[in-house]
Amino acid sequence: MSNIKFSIIMPFYNSEDYIERAILSVIKQSYDNWELIAVNDGSQDNSFGIVKRYSKNDLRIRILSKENGGYSTAVNFGLDHLSKESDYFCILGSDDELETTALEQICNKIDGILPDLVGFVTMQINESGNKRILPSTVPYKDIYEHDTDLISFYKKHIELNQLFVVRDTSRLFKTSVLGDLRYFGKYGISADGIFSSMFAYKCSSFSHYNIVGYIWHIRNNSVSGTMNESKKLDSLSNWNEFFKYVVKNGYELTYKSSSYPKEFYNLFSYFVLSKNKIDEQVLPVLNRCQSTLKITKQRFKFSYGKMSSLVITFPRLANFLFRIKHTTKT
Repeated sequence: MSNIKFSIIMPFYNSEDYIERAILSVIKQSYDNWELIAVNDGSQDNSFGIVKRYSKNDLRIRILSKENGGYSTAVNFGLDHLSKESDYFCILGSDDELETTALEQICNKIDGILPDLVGFVTMQINESGNKRILPSTVPYKDIYEHDTDLISFYKKHIELNQLFVVRDTSRLFKTSVLGDLRYFGKYGISADGIFSSMFAYKCSSFSHYNIVGYIWHIRNNSVSGTMNESKKLDSLSNWNEFFKYVVKNGYELTYKSSSYPKEFYNLFSYFVLSKNKIDEQVLPVLNRCQSTLKITKQRFKFSYGKMSSLVITFPRLANFLFRIKHTTKT
């Protein structure tokens, strides 16, 4: 068997109720050339102690600790500490699992070709125990394309429009392609799909296999399920950086990501067209986004709607008019 080394980055914060399950899913892998980089993002419960206990008996488990900063900062800390021998890395949620034979099955598939980006199938399990295959991860056939790029790949496989431009799990990233690319923002909202997209733009070979490799446990109180205004503002900043990157490099958008400009604008307009006056925390972010939105609209010929020009160009005026209209109605 090949000697491919897999690095598994697992950020965790107050995960004592389920982190042992995630660790065991790695330890029990039928393939043994891996490292688990467990990043403690300032946990205040016993999750650190649980990881420490397993690391004492398995030197492949490394624990990194940092002050609490959010999911994106924890993933980046792990990326900064990948071992020099790492061939591929993946992201494992501290409340999720890897299927026991995932690394072995994938290794057998990629041995000899070593694609830049490797996708596989995700199984979802909700809190009631119901299971389903995540549709966007199922190609129904094994795929390998080399000497290509992301846009050419999707033009050839139009039906697979979400494989490499959404979640950061359900895939293995080739470590040598990473370079200085990192996650944007703090909380991780939208940052996983943005990172996946940006990484995919750097790739020249892709593969995807009908292997159930990732088990995603859906929790109602997960990071993505508890959106507040701080997380929305963080997400808006992330989209701003993404489109600056896309426009700067002259990239096209895939079929799936063709909806991203609208998502960017919708977040922007949320903070403009609200009942409350734009505060000093929000205003700098809106100012940074204005030029990016204009360039994005021009570059991709995207229509945001009748109000968009006013909202983008004069956000304070749009906010004032909206509040006057709302006050009149009430």
